[in-house]
Amino acid sequence: GFPILDESRVRQILGDLVHSTPADSLLMRDLSDNLGGNKRPVEQAAWLLAAYGWSAVTFSEADVTGTYVIGEPAILQPHLVAAQAPEEEETLRLVDAGSANGNLRQRFEIRRFGRFFRRSDEMEEDVAADPVSDVSATEGIEVNQIEYDPTDSTPLAEADVDASESPVNGHDGIFQGRRLRLDRFRKATQDPETEDAQEPEPSTPAPQLLFAYVPEPVALYDDAGWPQLPTDLIAVCRLTFQQRIQPQTVEMARTFSEAGVKIKILSSDDPIRMLDAAERLGLIGDVPAPQSIISGMQLAEMSERQFEQAVMGATILGQLNSEQKGRIVRTLRRYEERVTMVGDRVDDVPAMEAANLSISLRSSSQAALSTADIVLLEHSLEVLPTMLQQGQRIVNGLLDILKINLTQIGYILLLILVMAVTGRRVFYYHPTQGGVITFFTVIIPTVGLTLWSSAQALPVRFMRSRLAHFVVPAAVTMAAATLVINQIIGPLDLNTPLSQLAVTYGLIVIGLVLIIFVQPPTRFWVGGDVFSGDRRIVIMVFVLFLLFVAVTYFPLTQDWFRLGPLNRVQDYAVIIAVSVVWTVLIRFIWRSPWLRKRAGILSENPDRNGDHGR
Repeated sequence: GFPILDESRVRQILGDLVHSTPADSLLMRDLSDNLGGNKRPVEQAAWLLAAYGWSAVTFSEADVTGTYVIGEPAILQPHLVAAQAPEEEETLRLVDAGSANGNLRQRFEIRRFGRFFRRSDEMEEDVAADPVSDVSATEGIEVNQIEYDPTDSTPLAEADVDASESPVNGHDGIFQGRRLRLDRFRKATQDPETEDAQEPEPSTPAPQLLFAYVPEPVALYDDAGWPQLPTDLIAVCRLTFQQRIQPQTVEMARTFSEAGVKIKILSSDDPIRMLDAAERLGLIGDVPAPQSIISGMQLAEMSERQFEQAVMGATILGQLNSEQKGRIVRTLRRYEERVTMVGDRVDDVPAMEAANLSISLRSSSQAALSTADIVLLEHSLEVLPTMLQQGQRIVNGLLDILKINLTQIGYILLLILVMAVTGRRVFYYHPTQGGVITFFTVIIPTVGLTLWSSAQALPVRFMRSRLAHFVVPAAVTMAAATLVINQIIGPLDLNTPLSQLAVTYGLIVIGLVLIIFVQPPTRFWVGGDVFSGDRRIVIMVFVLFLLFVAVTYFPLTQDWFRLGPLNRVQDYAVIIAVSVVWTVLIRFIWRSPWLRKRAGILSENPDRNGDHGR
């Protein structure tokens, strides 16, 4: 007996509703972004979509007087007005512009809600049939559809709901709503023997909500203050969100996997709804293991030990509350994982606070924005792989610089110790020559190592031992090589300046060879670090060696830096021989099984990522 609302009227009411409500969920933000409307005074509101499965608002202004409800169809259907037969149900479909009934069918674009999910089969058929829809898909824009067909007799939702058990008012409502939304998850995770008789669903159904109203304002809370869902609701339309995974999202997940980063989905939504998306992203296999999907209710019943095992093994964790999200992140950190949490809602804040790094989108809630370490100005996660790679390059470059600097410090300290023990009063090279050694083997190589550092996975658990694995053998053997050169060339002439010059030659040659070991260009040079394959380091070392040789022949530099050519050919032979022996010896030491085991590294692994920690 109530008049049918035309499409423009439905759009106006929906737009006013979402613009008058706090955009605390992705759904409300997307509706607000894509539906025009005005902010109106709200008489009463109940924002309970996440917990109870419905949200409602009451307007008191004359042109929109009434109570309007958005909720899950299975929860709202028992509360629809009894006289409303299926054939009288009004639904509104927003479809692509250019169809036959252009005045009633127009585009409704959701730009972010389905960004990380796939497009349903029906949507793919629409895209294939409609060139306008294909253009929209190319641009990464979701074309959502609200059906408007008075002759449609399709039920609002398919769910095993008994009307006698359906009320979701009071304190029982939250449990009833969660039972309805967990029903599919229980069926999907039941014993395989009981599934043989059931026909598997071809794909996860697209998210669907029902929009309904009561013409007169009604109370949304009872006398005790518990929310109560209005009765005698008049169904207006269904909101169906067609979802798909965009190619760049799949590429992002693949990049993370190759970098040794494991992705876990923490959500308050139904975990079974995220299963298909996780499969397409390559996070789980076609036949997911039971332990890869966990619900919050299951976690609540576990002991501490079972909880830790479930968290470490699961990929999809759904139906979580805010406390469980934070507990999951803290558990991962106890297992020495480096955790980055991407969140945008209030219930993500505990997990973001517990993570090593928290990231949020610009459109996130104020609480999430205040907690985030990084805020992405674009509504996309595509930048995260770039952030990861840039961060890896920075840290890998710093580690390489530390290796050559600590090695130089190490062999200098050892030489000073030898001087103290032997009573030698003159250091093995002149301080001015020491500046030349540092310039050619540390300062200039530092620039190249910084510019050409690799985006390899970082050693997490063995970072200190890997640094020691490189520095200690290199420092000890370079100190020993210095002593050998000084002992061989020094007694020949008993000429201290000559032996200092020879030591300078030797340390520069060995120091340049050490740079090649820092970034191994070929398999032969793999020993102190994993294979990089970057031959620019070799070119830089060769150019530095030629520059050093040239400097020794310029009269001005000879006078300034106490440099010059060696007097005898056998002096050059000694330096070459010591450098070759040092190269073979240090490579042998680095490759020794015992040292590799202690450092947690398999340096000769040909894989670019080697066995680096995650």
